[in-house]
Amino acid sequence: MLKIVRVMAGADPNFEQHLEGVQAVFRKAFSFYPAYAEKIAEYAAGHFPKDCEVIILAAIDAKGAVIGFTVTFYFVDLKAAYVDYIASDPDRSARGIGGALYEMMRDDVRKRGARRLFLDALPDDPALNFHPGLIPDNKRRMAFYERLGARPIIGTAYEKTVTP
Repeated sequence: MLKIVRVMAGADPNFEQHLEGVQAVFRKAFSFYPAYAEKIAEYAAGHFPKDCEVIILAAIDAKGAVIGFTVTFYFVDLKAAYVDYIASDPDRSARGIGGALYEMMRDDVRKRGARRLFLDALPDDPALNFHPGLIPDNKRRMAFYERLGARPIIGTAYEKTVTP
């Protein structure tokens, strides 16, 4: 049994447990960026960037453990949403958790009025990627998003390193 809840201070009766679970999954899935786990706590407490709302959804298993999450920014004025992170526990991947979270998040922002949903992912083309070791992960991510109906916008130079 999979349950998806919104992790938000004052609205989630198991807020602390769910927040800690989201942070733990984040640290496992994105070990290269541990500082963002603290940003998740700020967002869950209601401290949002200007002009947007941050929506954190968590997938909870039958034992009450967090096994996946999404962090999405919803921009009311633009009627657009941006998926910042989506992940399932790396020890439990390929079980439909990410897909269920994505669909719930997409439905949630659609009900709020979003007409567009954006995300970013590094390219799966070796010619465009300056980290060849990431190609297998990038291919999996792109296939995941495409199965859910997302399509890449190419020619953006997103993958290029910017130096001021």
